[in-house]
Amino acid sequence: MRNAASHISTALIEAGKASAREMELADIHEITGHTNHVFDVRVASGRYAVKLRRGPRESRDFQSEQMATYSSWRLGIGPEPVWSSPEGDTMVTRWIAESRPLETGDFGIASTNITRAAALLKTFHSGAETLLTRIQPGVVIARLVVEHQQRLPECWRDIAGPVKAAQKSLGRDQQLVPSHGDPSPQNFLATKDRLYLIDWEYAGMAPAAVDLGYLAVEADLDLASQLPLLIDGYDDPSVTIRSVLEAMLLAGVMNALWFTKGSDESPGSKPARTLIQRWSANLRVAKALQRLI
Repeated sequence: MRNAASHISTALIEAGKASAREMELADIHEITGHTNHVFDVRVASGRYAVKLRRGPRESRDFQSEQMATYSSWRLGIGPEPVWSSPEGDTMVTRWIAESRPLETGDFGIASTNITRAAALLKTFHSGAETLLTRIQPGVVIARLVVEHQQRLPECWRDIAGPVKAAQKSLGRDQQLVPSHGDPSPQNFLATKDRLYLIDWEYAGMAPAAVDLGYLAVEADLDLASQLPLLIDGYDDPSVTIRSVLEAMLLAGVMNALWFTKGSDESPGSKPARTLIQRWSANLRVAKALQRLI
């Protein structure tokens, strides 16, 4: 925490939002549930969210993240950017008052969250500036399959073909739009009457269905009753049930493979049960796709 406090202090001082003395009196709390370190920071000038990157940047592109963050604010769907370090390891945005991150269950409790999330993504897709990075889940899947060849489940033989077909279909004649890249429930902030999008580190160019499919997987949307609401909320004839199912399959397989990378496979353990659930969900999506063909 001491090292984090030093980074936070540097960020807010360089942003001109606090003095060294004011930072000594700052109220700082870490927010759990994010892949990076995220802090709620209160100083005399206001309240801010400070993100400190956890681990190496890997292939993530800071310039696209910064462009997407500013675009979302300009479009009125994201918080105001305040400061970012030249290396992209620290980013400060203004806190959105009386907001909370959504949870998976929020999409089941209120269907309006599904349609609002879809409309929010469409606003970004249609209004943001062109980003420099290309989102390519198929490339990530191919690499992870090689890494985990000995740990693939039996159902992989029934999923591998639809995955290749989905990758080919989404990459063929699909317009690329600026995309979030990681629209999981916790990256939507809810206030009393609206939603905002945060955390743009995976932003890049992709077919519109990619964001919708990722959200559908992470929000655990029911294929029969909730997925049509997502597509109707997006309201674009180019986004079809088939394209979103294809994107769901790629997102679900990619996430299952990432989960495999760091999971404890002891029989009966919670990670092992979670992994079984993820692959079972992927198989259901693959079968739904095959029924459409």
